[in-house]
Amino acid sequence: MLGRLPLNLVAGLIAGEAGGWVRKAKRNALAGFAIAFFGVTAWALLVAAAVALAAETHGLPASLLAGALMFLALAVLVVAIVKIVDWRNRAAERERRARTTLMASAAAAVASTGVIRSRPLLFLVLALGAGVVAGAVSGGRHRQDP
Repeated sequence: MLGRLPLNLVAGLIAGEAGGWVRKAKRNALAGFAIAFFGVTAWALLVAAAVALAAETHGLPASLLAGALMFLALAVLVVAIVKIVDWRNRAAERERRARTTLMASAAAAVASTGVIRSRPLLFLVLALGAGVVAGAVSGGRHRQDP
């Protein structure tokens, strides 16, 4: 668990300075919120100005429709970005899990050579370990022929 914590947090906890780190994190979160709030507000005002400008030449209903389509396009873009990031995180987790399984299997194979004296039994254990690793790498999915 400590591998996932920031190093400066761990050092601060050891030194008893967690309060300073928490204050810094709160300050950064507040600044990020303010930047996001003002950015979204500016973007919304920009869209409103574009709709007002377009209303003079194309009429109010058409320009409002164009503004609504801009907001819809932005929503679709955000959903697509979230889905892509989620897909990449799941792929990285599958790869990490497969690597961990591979390392555990290799460690078991090394340990079993000292315990298992029979060569055919050792090869059976190694084949089973390779099957487990292959199943972990493929994500446990099997191709089903119709």
